[in-house]
Amino acid sequence: MTALAAFGLLWGAARGMGARGFVPLVVMVVCSLVWRARSQVRPETLAAVLLAAELWILEARRQGGRDHTVWLVPLAWAWANVHNTWFLGLGLIGIHLLNDLAGGRRVRGAGRRSPDRPARPLEAAADPGRLARVGLAALAISFANPFGWRALWQPFDFFLHQRNELVFSTIGELGPIQWRTFWGGLPMLFAGWPLLLVARARRNGLDPVEALLCLLLSATALRSQRFVGLYALVAAPYISRDLDEWFARPWFPPIPRALRAPLAALACVAAGLPEWTRASLPIGIGFDWRKYPVAACDFMEAHGVRGRGFNQFGFSGFLLHRFWPDRTRLRGPGARGRLAGARPPLPLRLRTPGAEVLRTQPAAQPAGRRQHVGAGLCR
Repeated sequence: MTALAAFGLLWGAARGMGARGFVPLVVMVVCSLVWRARSQVRPETLAAVLLAAELWILEARRQGGRDHTVWLVPLAWAWANVHNTWFLGLGLIGIHLLNDLAGGRRVRGAGRRSPDRPARPLEAAADPGRLARVGLAALAISFANPFGWRALWQPFDFFLHQRNELVFSTIGELGPIQWRTFWGGLPMLFAGWPLLLVARARRNGLDPVEALLCLLLSATALRSQRFVGLYALVAAPYISRDLDEWFARPWFPPIPRALRAPLAALACVAAGLPEWTRASLPIGIGFDWRKYPVAACDFMEAHGVRGRGFNQFGFSGFLLHRFWPDRTRLRGPGARGRLAGARPPLPLRLRTPGAEVLRTQPAAQPAGRRQHVGAGLCR
């Protein structure tokens, strides 16, 4: 449902930017195939809806539609309480504000227009003062969360101080893109968006908002694959517009109306078939029990293993699911009653991947005894 909501909003944004016909529908399917690897039962799926809504509101304003930017304030509040990617929403506002301050003009979408009917330029972009006030209000209301400024500081603290710690090296989504994890056409998406951007810039001038988003999100996603899904979401409306305009060029042979829908459907099936038939990611909703310590937890229950323990970050959710509400099996080596995997202030020697702890067991034993660690659960 969240994926449908997000791509529905992005399809609306693409149409507002001038993309018409079946091209944006095909692009939405392609980008949803990339998003599929990130579409899990986690707060990030709600953040995807909020990102799509903000993009739709901001682009509607830029294209000369009604200014609903005041809606960005409650969206920012919800985002700060949902996921630690809240800063992306403020980043979107900032990029559009920079475009206004630079004197960017709003031009209605040019999709499917004839060469003798150029896009009608509108008035200069709205007074940036309103958007600046909305941005400040969005920032201020983001502090209204159960953890205050600490929740907002967390992603920056991770980037500045924590990203090089060994404990995070076991989290695959924080590393570079593992291309086999995603849809096979992902490299074409990374290469195609800049090419379409440049081709459109040669015809109609550079779109600074699109250029900044493409540059920043491409660099971020290539560095950390957890942002690949969000990259595909943001790219969808801009690729839809650029590709629709490319097909509308005079030198491109016109496609008969009767063939447009069948060709679009064929393109969607051709793009999706390899992904839908992947054995490693079958269609459906469920758990991949191969990735969870099912047998180890059965052993813990059968032999009465309980008390404070050390486990890899990715196992925490399963431990909650498996042993709840028996809290005696879920205490980490920090404060009394702390759940395992909650990252208590451990000595540096325990801030290591599970395999590293085993390899350096003699060095880890004294710290483990001080923290009263009775058992370890690692891959």
